[in-house]
Amino acid sequence: MKFLYSINSFLAYKICEHFYEHNHYVWCSPFYNAKEINPPSSDPFEICQNLIKEVEADELHSSKIQLNKSGIITGANANFTNGNISAVQKSQILSVVEEASINYFRPLIYIIYYKEVEDITEQASIELKAGLFSKEFLITKLPRDKFDIIDIYKNRRYV
Repeated sequence: MKFLYSINSFLAYKICEHFYEHNHYVWCSPFYNAKEINPPSSDPFEICQNLIKEVEADELHSSKIQLNKSGIITGANANFTNGNISAVQKSQILSVVEEASINYFRPLIYIIYYKEVEDITEQASIELKAGLFSKEFLITKLPRDKFDIIDIYKNRRYV
């Protein structure tokens, strides 16, 4: 395995950069297009395409965007409980999520160099995976210097 791929919203990226000391929480797959082994909900290509469609359509009732908001809020609550952020920071994150326009939910592709994160990568448990045989991994504190970003929606690349 050379790379892992993860799709995250621009908003989730910015929050991790600003509030979590450049550490990112990611679910990932060893394939960008994983439709042969992963269900759509854990296939980076499908996740990316669906977010692009919903952002471009200005879909205010998007279930994908609601899930992303919930994930960010869950992360803020967990980080507050664990003492990683203050009550003020948690409140700021919740406000940012509430106020964010739909464009903040555009997808970013994280390209992660597996050899550099092998020791912090966990195989997702059967109970948490989208499919019994899907290839899914979790990195709870991925340092920013261990991945590249491709912003498909904006056609920009950040290294």
